[in-house]
Amino acid sequence: MNSKTPLRLSRLAFSMVELLVVICLIAMLAVASLPALTSLNRSGLVTQTATSVASQLEQAREYAVAQNTYVWVGFYQDTTNLKMSMVIAASNDGTDLTESTPDLGLIPNASVSLIHRVETFKQVELKEAGDTSLRSLFDQPPNPASNMENALCSNGMAFSVKIPGSTSTSPVRFTRMLQFTPNGGVRNQTGRAINLVEFGLQSKVAAQDKSSRNVVVVRINGFTGMTQVYRP
Repeated sequence: MNSKTPLRLSRLAFSMVELLVVICLIAMLAVASLPALTSLNRSGLVTQTATSVASQLEQAREYAVAQNTYVWVGFYQDTTNLKMSMVIAASNDGTDLTESTPDLGLIPNASVSLIHRVETFKQVELKEAGDTSLRSLFDQPPNPASNMENALCSNGMAFSVKIPGSTSTSPVRFTRMLQFTPNGGVRNQTGRAINLVEFGLQSKVAAQDKSSRNVVVVRINGFTGMTQVYRP
């Protein structure tokens, strides 16, 4: 009986060739799944960023209404390091300071306070309104706007802020802007009502990532200030 045991065990064991074949198959499956995992990571990144941005926009709106004041939300795109920064500031005395001076200067100051710290989102690019292929998004509204009039302000409101942790000691000038009014509405230019403000966010995990699937659109209703996020 004992003499037959090694033979029986050898038949139950895997040969070296069989083990190599299994290892090769596992490696091939892992390589094949990398694109899907990378795409999922990019999609998750941009969705998480859009959710955070939408939440901060809602906070800015609520603050404007509760404090009966004007609130400015600024965006800055660091194209070199593929980072986008966002900051929220408010008028201390409830007046629209940009009516007399479009540039609020370095904030915080005697007239303007920061109501939310500067937040930086890595590997995310700020996109222009209408440059995000809304046709590839779920729940898109009919006839989405596709011109610059509904974009973030780029020449009518501005301020500068020192970004914590930045390698540069100089303040960053925020020129991409929107403004919440005391009644909760939103503007992209001082004193001008608009039906909506729209911008896109694109994942830049890969330097040459051009996939429209990794883009979300953030849309703010000009009259109510409510924010919606459209995802692929």
